[in-house]
Formats: sequence, structure tokens, C-alpha cells
Amino acid sequence: MSLDQPAGLTRRSFLLGALLPLAGRLPVPGQVDPRRGDLGTWLNAQFPDTPATAAIGSHYLSGRPAERSATWLARTLFQCDPSSPLDRREFERLLRQLAVSRDRDFRDDDLVIIDGWLVTRTEARLMALVTLCVPR
Repeated sequence: MSLDQPAGLTRRSFLLGALLPLAGRLPVPGQVDPRRGDLGTWLNAQFPDTPATAAIGSHYLSGRPAERSATWLARTLFQCDPSSPLDRREFERLLRQLAVSRDRDFRDDDLVIIDGWLVTRTEARLMALVTLCVPR
């Protein structure tokens, strides 16, 4: 499925704003700040106010109205609610789960096209969750 380019989204801003955090800026297990108490707070810390992230998430959701729920996305991606209190072990589990889900998406060819970029469904859903959870 080919999707049109979201307004104001360039390839450079796409990479810098959304995929680079997924490619290595996310903390690794053991580096998670245990003071962060819920998924929404963690997402807010990992994805600062980035127009590209919001554009990608919004663009993904525009074609999938059934997925336009932070609760549904959080349960699908992480098996928790956005406001569920989480400890350090839970945050580390979320990070490992993201990596496993991304690898599975690549293996199963579960990809979506946004502005000509192939993105795993996990990455697209994560950007959608960020769009819904992070105040802009």
C-alpha cells in the first residue's frame, strides 16, 4: 500500500525524528531511569516534541481508524495500558519486546510504506502511540 507524504515531512526529518530513536537512541536494558512511572511518561522522555514523529503517527492512523486508541496500541505493542505503573524490569521488558516485534515484522514482511520508506508495523504503531500519548 502506498501512502502519500505527510505535510512537512522530509526524508531527513523522518529519519532524524522517528527512526533514529528506534535504531539506537532508545535506552538499553540497564540504562532505564527507574523514576519514570508509566508508559506515557517513558514515551514522552524517549520521543521529544518532534513534528516528524507526530506526522508519521498521524499518517499511519489516518488509514487505520480502528487503531486510533492509545489503550489498544499500548496493549497490542506492550500488553499494558498507557497509564499502568511500571518498574525498571517492566521498562526493560518493553525495550526487548520492541526489538523482538521489529525483527518479527521484518521476517514476516509486515511492513508499511510511509513517504516511500518501508517501516515495520511495530515502528509505525509505536509512532502512532507516541502521537496519541505525548502532549504536543
